[in-house]
Amino acid sequence: MPATTTVIETPRLILRPFHPVDDVADFQRIYGDPLTMAHMNGAKTPEAARLSVERKAAKWATQGYGLWCVVDKAGGQTIGHCGLDLLEPLGEVECAYLIDRPFWGQGLATEAVKASIAFGFERLGLTRIIAISEPENPASMAVMAKAGMVQEGPVTVWGRPFICWVITLGAESPP
Repeated sequence: MPATTTVIETPRLILRPFHPVDDVADFQRIYGDPLTMAHMNGAKTPEAARLSVERKAAKWATQGYGLWCVVDKAGGQTIGHCGLDLLEPLGEVECAYLIDRPFWGQGLATEAVKASIAFGFERLGLTRIIAISEPENPASMAVMAKAGMVQEGPVTVWGRPFICWVITLGAESPP
């Protein structure tokens, strides 16, 4: 399915394809914040943020799914990214997400993750989706648990330790 037609709305969010030019400034701000990026290898330079937005926009064309730009419906502001991507070191589809620090603690990451998981099961025909988190990131692991994922165990990705979480088709997801 083309990225231009893949938009998901939740009660508080719009998950839409990345726009390789229009989204750059928002993601330079988000990806440039050291606290927001603390568990994502640190803040990105403006050029690295631009390249990241371009890669995210291109993924839909090459693999038929990818990460969405997450927009807060109430204010129309871009607040992060969420979606599905192939985690190549593990050969599995991962639900990845990042929400800008001013929007933490409102359940928005969980809302976006649940929508992404539903898309993977219902539209892509996946039967298993994983997510990984650094052991030192309890907030991220709480998002995974609230989205219905269960801890599978430790994994090493890119030479670093992570905790792998998983949800399988038919698993109950809490409200």
